[in-house]
Parts: sequence; C-alpha cells; structure tokens
Amino acid sequence: MSDTPNSTRRSIIWLVCLTVVTIGVAATWVTIGRPKAAAPVNPLANFKSVAITSGTLSTSESVNGTVELNQVTQVLHRIEGQTSVAAAGAGASSGSSPA
Repeated sequence: MSDTPNSTRRSIIWLVCLTVVTIGVAATWVTIGRPKAAAPVNPLANFKSVAITSGTLSTSESVNGTVELNQVTQVLHRIEGQTSVAAAGAGASSGSSPA
C-alpha cells in the first residue's frame, strides 16, 4: 500500500493538531497546577507599637466574695511519738494545739 499525497497531507495535519492540543493541555496544566506564591508575611504585623516612658509601676487587685469549705481532708499528725488522725474542716483552727 503506497502513500498518496492526500494521505500524507492528512497525516501531517493530524500530527500538527495533536501536537497543538498536547501543548495546550500541558500549558494549562502547568499554569493551573502550579501552586501560587504566598504573600510575603510581615512578622511585625501582629504587634502594636507604643511609646515607653519612665515612671513607677503599681498593681492593685480586689476580689469580692466569700471563701467556703469545699471538702473535708483527713490530716495525719504526730505529737511526741503519738500518731492520731484529726479532721480538718470548717471548725478547725489554724493555730497550734496546746501541749
């Protein structure tokens, strides 16, 4: 089977069309598939600048409310070699016990 001039021309046209389509697909893939460059990050963007002056520092805090007993705790203590258990609760004193 011999190639005729029309057959050869068609083959060349199909080859050129296929090449153009391949180049178009590759260019689209490279353009869309490439990750975008991130915007430059300014490390000082999260900070606020203020003027510094010399002077004294002071702190004051106040709390309103009551202190309530939440839980009774068993306290193990030793006095002159003796061991006993005392319940520390709402009625317990914080001072030392008499000898």
